[in-house]
Amino acid sequence: EDPSASNFTLADCGVRYDTESYGFWFEGVLVSIISLIGLVGNFLSLVVLARPKLRDVFHQLLFALAVFDILYIIFGGVNYTFRALSAQSDVFTYLFPHVIYPLTHVSMAGTIFMTLAISIERYLGLCHPLLPPHARKSWFYILPVIFVSFAINVPKFLEVQLDVREANETTIPSYGPTEMRMEEDYIRYYIMWT
Repeated sequence: EDPSASNFTLADCGVRYDTESYGFWFEGVLVSIISLIGLVGNFLSLVVLARPKLRDVFHQLLFALAVFDILYIIFGGVNYTFRALSAQSDVFTYLFPHVIYPLTHVSMAGTIFMTLAISIERYLGLCHPLLPPHARKSWFYILPVIFVSFAINVPKFLEVQLDVREANETTIPSYGPTEMRMEEDYIRYYIMWT
């Protein structure tokens, strides 16, 4: 069919959709519901993995993964949900620059690296079963994951600044990006590559 014969005009492409309501329902309500389910599931995993019979390296790494997941659900869930719901809270504003924002990224990195550590441990356990048991300790995986997760995200603690101003005898906190966060080289070399 000839496209020029249809009643389609370029003006039809300019339809605007209300994306804020999508953000409210998907990033606000749906993320909150899924976060609650994730918290319950991970807490149940901690209860099961804390049993004395499950003290081997693999289960201890799963325990650590569940802890990182819980931290990400808490910090990331609060971060994304508060912003999607446009919730106004001075406590959130004070905690965002140096607690919520950076720990969201630290816990996400911890979850990713712990998953990688579990994969490496499973490879060693299955493909090299004759390694001595003392060569495979859970701290050998968990400590580097914690260190690398924090080390990679040190700049996240410096990306957002808190601004407090006085107006009519009340303090009004707000936050915004630091100069470092707005630098082109920082965006190109740190944010894009990490």
